[in-house]
Amino acid sequence: VFKTQAERVRFKDLMNSFEKRAKDSKLTPEQAALTFHHVRRLLEAGDGSMVPAELRKDLAEQILNQAARPRLISQGTNNTCNVTTLERRIFTRNPDEAARLIADAATTGKYVAADGRIVDLTRVPGALTPDAQSSQLLARQFMSGNADLAVDGMRTYASQVFETAAVNVKYAQAGTNPEVVLYRKRPGLPGQEREELIKFSRNWIDGALDQQVIGDAPSINT
Repeated sequence: VFKTQAERVRFKDLMNSFEKRAKDSKLTPEQAALTFHHVRRLLEAGDGSMVPAELRKDLAEQILNQAARPRLISQGTNNTCNVTTLERRIFTRNPDEAARLIADAATTGKYVAADGRIVDLTRVPGALTPDAQSSQLLARQFMSGNADLAVDGMRTYASQVFETAAVNVKYAQAGTNPEVVLYRKRPGLPGQEREELIKFSRNWIDGALDQQVIGDAPSINT
């Protein structure tokens, strides 16, 4: 997976940094072990994964970096302030669950919340494709100081996947409901992408599927 010795050394350093933070924060050994387990799932997943191998490697590194340094997590130019606050909290207290969400989404395209609600990110256009800002970070590729993993004021690909899934968990409906609400981001240049909450409903007259933009932000309170 890691092609050079420098890449392997950095990954080991990221693992060590997370282990130290886990001990300092008094996370349980089980939480640390599960975090590593979900990172390993990303690295070992096969060709049937929703996200290709190279991007899964990037996600694995970003997860460990954010689990070790959750204060670095940023919303970037997105309207996701409250969601980012939630993300920092989960990466701080339950990094294993944050890692599971991202690993599940990247390998299967789906995430099952604790209450059984299912989010299918394959139904959300662009959810698993790096957006303009996360692509800028990914394009840096192994820079000194880990500037390809996190930069102040820029959202990582790992955070993009986490936040998109987390918002859609809120709007996922248990059971049968004629209306579906999805959060998505229309592509564009950095800072010019458009976030949308879309309500899909069945037109009972002709059976057509209607859609309506009902917001330009996730509208989540923490």
